[in-house]
Amino acid sequence: MKIKFLTKDIKLTVSLKAYMEKKIQSLMETHFENILDVLEIHIDFSVDHHHRHGKVQRVEVMIYAPHQILRAEEFANDAYSAFDGIIPKLETQIEKYKHKFFSKNRKKQNKFEEVI
Repeated sequence: MKIKFLTKDIKLTVSLKAYMEKKIQSLMETHFENILDVLEIHIDFSVDHHHRHGKVQRVEVMIYAPHQILRAEEFANDAYSAFDGIIPKLETQIEKYKHKFFSKNRKKQNKFEEVI
């Protein structure tokens, strides 16, 4: 599993990078039995100008899993809270992905057992 950090108009500090790696690693360990299933993770940081709130931090995470790309985006005043807001979104997407993936495999297995 490779984690790529992309930044625009912001410096990525060592502590922020370590914090995100730790959170992503724990998310992957809890939801994926085989972490090697996830090919790549892109984390994109940028500073956007919101028409009402001024400068806001934008964090986008894209997880490249087999046959699926999971994506979440969050805006906040600081990078830590934006990244923390992404975790629940990713958890729901991962659960949907796992349910969909395993239900397809179970259907195939049941059809195979009926033929035998």
